[in-house]
Amino acid sequence: MGAKRDPKKPWPKHGAFLKAALLYLNKLTNAYFFPVSQGPYSRKGISDIIGCYCGRFVAIELKTARDRATPLQEAFQARCHLADGLAFVAWTMDDISNRLKTLAPDNEEHFNF
Repeated sequence: MGAKRDPKKPWPKHGAFLKAALLYLNKLTNAYFFPVSQGPYSRKGISDIIGCYCGRFVAIELKTARDRATPLQEAFQARCHLADGLAFVAWTMDDISNRLKTLAPDNEEHFNF
């Protein structure tokens, strides 16, 4: 088995980050997350992962290295915020964990990788 990945480091490959993030997210209590598949009928700018955590809508846009959100992705996140959802860009697993902690600060034991 390989060495444990540093949760503070950005991921080199988007697919590996998506897989690890979904494994982590769906182990959380009171959570349901799924990946969004892009295709000809999908909405432009939608985040990579959509779900619900502790009764709140959550949208997570995953980025690697120095990638940044596009204007369409930023617009999608703004609409989520207007609807009282949580939407953010994550480069690391710590980014995901830290943002979700704001929704359930009492569940500290659930945020281990």
